[in-house]
Amino acid sequence: MTGFLGFDLLRPAWLAAALAGPAVLAVGVLGLRARARSRARLVDERQIPRFLPRFSPNRARLRVALAAAGALFLGFALVGPVRGYTLRDVRRRGLDLVLCVDTSRSMLVQDLKPDRLTRAKREVAGLLDKLKGDRAAILAFAGDVRDVAPLSHDRATLKAFAATLSPEDNLRGGTDLGGVLERALSLFDGRTGAHEAIVLLTDGEDLEGRGLEVARKARERGIRIYLVGMGTTEGGKIPDGAHGFVKDENQKEVVSKMDGQDLQAIADATGGAYLAAEASPIPLEELYEKRISKLEGRELFAGKERIPHDRFQWPLVLAAACLLGEAGLRERRPGERKPASAALALAFLALPQAAPAVQPWKGTLAQGLAEMQRLSEQNQPDGALAIAERLLAPDGFSRWRERATAQPGWKRTVVLAADPLFAAVGLSELGPVERASVQFAKGVALARAEKRADAAPAFETARALAGPGDLRLDSTYDLGWIALEEGEAQRARIPEISGQPAAVPAAPAPTPAGAAPGPPPPADPLELARAAYLAARERFVEHLKAGSGDEDARANAELAQKRLRELDKIQQKREEEKQKQEQEKKDQQKKDQQQKDQDKKDDPNKDQDKKDQDQKDADKKDSPEKKPDEKPKEDKKDEESDKAKKSQPPQASKEEPLTKEEVMRLLDTLKDREEEGRKLQEQLRRSRRAKVKKDW
Repeated sequence: MTGFLGFDLLRPAWLAAALAGPAVLAVGVLGLRARARSRARLVDERQIPRFLPRFSPNRARLRVALAAAGALFLGFALVGPVRGYTLRDVRRRGLDLVLCVDTSRSMLVQDLKPDRLTRAKREVAGLLDKLKGDRAAILAFAGDVRDVAPLSHDRATLKAFAATLSPEDNLRGGTDLGGVLERALSLFDGRTGAHEAIVLLTDGEDLEGRGLEVARKARERGIRIYLVGMGTTEGGKIPDGAHGFVKDENQKEVVSKMDGQDLQAIADATGGAYLAAEASPIPLEELYEKRISKLEGRELFAGKERIPHDRFQWPLVLAAACLLGEAGLRERRPGERKPASAALALAFLALPQAAPAVQPWKGTLAQGLAEMQRLSEQNQPDGALAIAERLLAPDGFSRWRERATAQPGWKRTVVLAADPLFAAVGLSELGPVERASVQFAKGVALARAEKRADAAPAFETARALAGPGDLRLDSTYDLGWIALEEGEAQRARIPEISGQPAAVPAAPAPTPAGAAPGPPPPADPLELARAAYLAARERFVEHLKAGSGDEDARANAELAQKRLRELDKIQQKREEEKQKQEQEKKDQQKKDQQQKDQDKKDDPNKDQDKKDQDQKDADKKDSPEKKPDEKPKEDKKDEESDKAKKSQPPQASKEEPLTKEEVMRLLDTLKDREEEGRKLQEQLRRSRRAKVKKDW
């Protein structure tokens, strides 16, 4: 259902019937103008009161407005305005599916990109998106079987559970197809297998060898098994953490290959089907569309359904009131009473209170938009922006209506009740959709003038005001395009791409106390480009999710993703260079410290001699002048002490630096400790896993 004026529309296909109101209004206005021209040909305007006594042109206009409002309300009654609903139980026909996902360690092989398990989870998510009235359950299995989710209609919850599947949760290694098939059979009610099916995603290595035996039991119950082979016939090595691959008892690396023959045998035994992942980009969805969805479903309880309450009586009563008022209203005033018709009161309320700063657009909205498009194509953005400002400028009626509805009271109640009548006579302000159209045209004009910074807010406003439809899609696409262009401009400024040397930021000058801080340093073009590409990708993806199917949007989203990967590589390279420079700096500091310690070890009295010499120089400056041949007693004592020191053998320093051999031994010890800690952690992780001969 479509929303309109706070109501949901039950029959939006009849929305065109509401155009009868504007059509009646247009015909009535043309008729009034034709009558005015006829009167002008017959008699002068000043003589009309003499020849047509008590004639009121306002009454004639009000009759046209009432007729148009009646036709408009009749159109609203046809589209079925809805307010409120009743809940009712709904039963639908569907299937019961049990999705069995292999989470053994062999599913981490990367012969399917990125790996088998990730590909399997994507297949499950794609299948859940296609389910309508069907129920689904999820089982994860390796050497043991785990219940992940019971039979349910909640596709969002099922997808969330499927995304968490991991080999780390297995309590027993290996692959037991028979065990998971037995658990899947136990989830069904056992009445009939016509509406039940098992979907198995595995690489086909049945290490227990019981899969075909349990498949024959499923055939006896009429339950079919559909299998998807996750892997390739060439296979690949099984990763074992970040340090290598899984090895067998002979210390040879295990190569896991997809066994399609056993899976085909299980499918043939139950009348199901088998399809390899390398033979189709979406094998599970293909199996569902061609085989599983053809099975006979059963009646299932699907929850509650809302039964809307059609309030067509409300606009129908208003339409009858307007049409009766139009039929009973005459164009001549009764007697000599002063004209106090509703049309005059409406005209008084619509009078502007003050001249606006910008004169509103005098033509129609369509004319204004067409003129803006013409000026934009002729590269005259200033003229297009001026028309947009005039289209969006509030007139006197809009300002009066805003003041009247700002405070509660009788005037606000009257204005809100008379809104449909105001719209019928052309006194209503632009609605959200009309304003969105003007803002979109404004953004196009600014974009053609290469003013992306000003065009983006206009497109954002248009996107916010526009409801679901082409206008919102176009605004979203243009926002993505502006962000993509901004990203390309910032990308050209990155030194690694432009080839220009990177700008070295100047050291910030000290800020005096009490003074305002200086301007911030310029932003990094790489970060600006990353933010722009992220915004562009978000907009293009939103455009595609709306069901547009635009190839340009898809290509632009892929380009933004490609640029983001390029920026990630540049950022990673910068971090590596930064770490390299820091390491070189640390090595140089370490080398200098070692040289200093070595010098100190070679001459331990060097520092003491330097201190004694400094003390002598200070004493010479403080003592009075003496003859050259005379030496003070203290100097003699110092000389004697120096001789005594030189005669004594040099003593080793208390803290000797480590030699190169000692440093290497220490590093080897730390490396051995780290390796022992890693092995201990791996043993603890495997300790809760049951011992099996083939743990993959």
